[in-house]
Amino acid sequence: MVDPGEMNWQLDHTRREILEHPARHKVICAGRRWGKTMLSIIWLLHGQLEPGKRYWFISPTYRQSKTVCWPILRRLFRDLPAKINESELTIHIQGAEVALKGSDNEHGLRGVGLERCVMEEYAFMKPHIWGEIVRPMLADTNGSAFFIGTPNGFSHFWD
Repeated sequence: MVDPGEMNWQLDHTRREILEHPARHKVICAGRRWGKTMLSIIWLLHGQLEPGKRYWFISPTYRQSKTVCWPILRRLFRDLPAKINESELTIHIQGAEVALKGSDNEHGLRGVGLERCVMEEYAFMKPHIWGEIVRPMLADTNGSAFFIGTPNGFSHFWD
């Protein structure tokens, strides 16, 4: 689905190794401007998006998802036969859903199964978001997660 060359993204050896590693859940803790968001979008959309499956990018706030990730996704899907919903920050393509969410509305996250999920800046989310909400949604589908963030002391992200 995602061609890194489409937006002049360069995957060096380290980033390619991360993408190709077989771990179900991945964690990247790196400083600003390392390319965590771009790498996580490539991971989220990598391979065939399956009909009926959900692929979510969750930031600490809905506004952060809209500001950081939405322009990239909109550009990626603009020339594809996709239904782009600006107000819901969702893209439907071939029956699959790619959506941006904010953990600030934690109850709005509940109730569906997820295939893949990015947890962006996880250190700045409430600690229970993963264990009580997102992890069970991935368990239903045997889905996977990609945690990304900047160092922020010894928090739940460090754990």
